[in-house]
Amino acid sequence: MQQNQFYSFFDAEVLVYKFEEVLKKYQIEIYKNSELEGLCLNIIDIVEKHLKPKLRNPEIDIRSYFREFVGLQDLITKIIKFEKNEYFGQLIPHLKKLNDSNPLQSIKTSILNQENNKIFELFIATLCLNLNTEEIKVDDPDKSKGDNPDVIAKIDGKKWGLGCKAIHSSKPQSIFDNIETAITQIEKSESEIGIPVLTIKNIINHDKFWPILNDPEFNKGAHPIFGSFIDITVPFSMMNAFVMNLHQELINQIGLSQIKEIFKDKKSQPGCLLYCPTATSVRINNLPVTTRLNIFNIMTFDNISSECLSLMTNLNHQLQLT
Repeated sequence: MQQNQFYSFFDAEVLVYKFEEVLKKYQIEIYKNSELEGLCLNIIDIVEKHLKPKLRNPEIDIRSYFREFVGLQDLITKIIKFEKNEYFGQLIPHLKKLNDSNPLQSIKTSILNQENNKIFELFIATLCLNLNTEEIKVDDPDKSKGDNPDVIAKIDGKKWGLGCKAIHSSKPQSIFDNIETAITQIEKSESEIGIPVLTIKNIINHDKFWPILNDPEFNKGAHPIFGSFIDITVPFSMMNAFVMNLHQELINQIGLSQIKEIFKDKKSQPGCLLYCPTATSVRINNLPVTTRLNIFNIMTFDNISSECLSLMTNLNHQLQLT
């Protein structure tokens, strides 16, 4: 299974215009001076600098621009790809939220930015559209009471409740509380089975996955030297290790028996999916290439059903589609 995506500069600008066309079909305009407009213009700017190296500034830290580049490209690719799905109309209220804040799922956002959390729900819903989905419901982003799972998708004849939560702290109690809230929402819903889905983008140290090798010198005014991994398995292993540490800390501080207790006799599977996105750089033909590390990982606290593991595999597959 692929866990990474290499992006083409030459496709990026075309994607922005296609994205604009999709939004216009649903009477959604990209607001002037909005963060969304700025992100779209950033893609166009990076493409221009790729084609015209003289425009590049060797003194700046380019990582934030490329995180925005790959993050927006990934989001709009999913929206464009699944726009013709018969259930896409269910996502329109969430699409309208794209203008309200920074919509990226690849960078840290404030705990106060609830609109970004709504875009995470949109992102998960788009992934579900391309599964064997017979029906999908997304919690109303304007009238949400917090008592339903954010996405309910009927997949292979069974209604799955996916409780989408954005994690803003690596503290075990905070993670535990979010898992418990998602379980409660799934339990109260019409879903037959479910699992919490957590994005950990806000607690990932993104710079570790794309380091500046001369950071002390850069902070004193030197040109940055960007690190690049020999292949994708290195940052992939780093992300796995980060998730394993979160898992172990959760068990150590909360206790496995207490964690199991909140799943007891519940619809939710005894675990949670973790969405782990970041941008990195790997060497291809001995040249550094900006790459999106884009994976679901899983924390299990008891036996997980084969259908749940299959769902995770299928969602991971959808992540890689471009």
